[in-house]
Amino acid sequence: MDSKDDRRVSQLTAALEEANAAFRDKIEELSFVSRIGEAISRHTSRKDLSRELVEVVAQATLSKYAGLYCPDHEGTFELEAVSKLFGGTSHFPRTVSTSNLPEEFRSLDGPIVVGDSAGWTRGPDWPFPEELPSWLCAPLTTRGTPRGILFLADERPDAFSPSTLRAVSIVTPQISSALANIALYDHLRASETKYRTFV
Repeated sequence: MDSKDDRRVSQLTAALEEANAAFRDKIEELSFVSRIGEAISRHTSRKDLSRELVEVVAQATLSKYAGLYCPDHEGTFELEAVSKLFGGTSHFPRTVSTSNLPEEFRSLDGPIVVGDSAGWTRGPDWPFPEELPSWLCAPLTTRGTPRGILFLADERPDAFSPSTLRAVSIVTPQISSALANIALYDHLRASETKYRTFV
């Protein structure tokens, strides 16, 4: 086999490896979406759903730290669940106010990635520890109504790859809708209890 044939074999091998890698990425994304769907179908409590969702997201994205906040009062979000995969709640404060977050984190357009927080001004009210430079913030909204905020963090700069961002972007609407449906379910259950008490 001459050098021309060697080059062609090398090119074909490289193309095949690239196609296999893309295929594996798609399979992993589908598996992630499927696991999120299974978690959503099992729970009618926001607390239970939040706990399982955070674990699934942390495992699927290999995030060292994952936390989910849900709205309590105007502009305030309470920590609903944190991943037990690597650590406890010490990296996530009990409450977060959107006014303490950088402007780009307040966007409702989709997940935001900060590769190295040392490169931007956090402000004095930044609620998270400085030893975590990598952040992925995914606002969870339905029709402009905030349902929660998902935070992923890591000690390594630039820890979140484009495929991680894409995967989180895919499941964000699914999680947002589930949280909205649970809020509606809770409201209906409270109304039923109130009605039964009245009767």
